[in-house]
Formats: sequence, C-alpha cells, structure tokens
Amino acid sequence: MKKRFIVLSVVVLFATMMFSPGCKKKEEGVTAKFDITGTWTLVFKWTNQAAKTGTIVFTGSATAGSFVFNNYKKGTYTVNGKNVSWQYTVGAKYTGTSTGDKAMSGIMKNGGLSGTWTATR
Repeated sequence: MKKRFIVLSVVVLFATMMFSPGCKKKEEGVTAKFDITGTWTLVFKWTNQAAKTGTIVFTGSATAGSFVFNNYKKGTYTVNGKNVSWQYTVGAKYTGTSTGDKAMSGIMKNGGLSGTWTATR
C-alpha cells in the first residue's frame, strides 16, 4: 500500500510539472518583443545630404513581413527582440533597434552610401 502511494505521488508530481505553465517549453522561433507593424514616420539622412521624411507601413507579424514606403517603394522586414532590419526590394538596407513601442533608430547602407534614420509613431 505504501509503495503504491509513493508511485502515485511521483506520477502526480511529474504530471503537475509537465503541464504547469511555468514549466512549458519556450515557443521556438518567437523572439520578438517589439511589434513593428503599423504606420511610422521615417526620417532618414544619407551622409552629405539633407534629411528626408516619409511614411512607412509595416504589415505582417511581429517577427517578419513586408513594408511600403510612401505608397511606392516596397521590401521585407524582420524583427528579433529589439533588433529591426528591413531592406527594399531594390536598394538600401536599414538596421537598428527599437527604443520603446513608439520609436526606433539605426543606420542604413546602399552600396557605398551610408546614413542614419529614426522612426516614430
């Protein structure tokens, strides 16, 4: 009887550990803590040029999707934690970090050109 109680206790303890929320395996591939989707005001400045402003809209998931800039230029984006990256189908690549839910900033490169950017919403 005592042996049966011990076995039953171990089974119950194991089941409790396996199915409690704190012990579940972390969902693989989901690392985004920042949701980039939506409309942003983008200010960018290439070295030795004046700053320019436009609207960029990100659609997709919190980790990847597509974007359109000023209803014209398109490309794809990825987000990993606070790190963001997007690249136009033809042209520049932007990388940076979010500085909260409503701001992000970083650098951009296109061939030999480089510059900086900020985006807010």
